[in-house]
Amino acid sequence: METLFPKEIQKFNNGDGTIFILNSRETRYLESKIKTLEQYGKLMTSIVEFLTVNGRIDSFVTSR
Repeated sequence: METLFPKEIQKFNNGDGTIFILNSRETRYLESKIKTLEQYGKLMTSIVEFLTVNGRIDSFVTSR
């Protein structure tokens, strides 16, 4: 998607395409980025909870 969006901008600037298509692609791109960050946050939370339950959170934090 990171390469597709600039190509859409180029098409729009050349007169081929609409602002609606450009906006919808940008929206989908941003939504996918947000979802990726949310999933990463959930993963990190799960790792911390796992380490806390196993009593290894202190050694994990100090080794970083």
